[in-house]
Amino acid sequence: MANRLPFIAVAAAVVLFLVWSSIFVVNERQQAIV
Repeated sequence: MANRLPFIAVAAAVVLFLVWSSIFVVNERQQAIV
């Protein structure tokens, strides 16, 4: 289980980064439209 912790942490970081980047892109598009 100890070997999985770093993998889970990295996977969680990647997911959070993708979610944040997708929200950031949506905000950029909305600002561009306005």
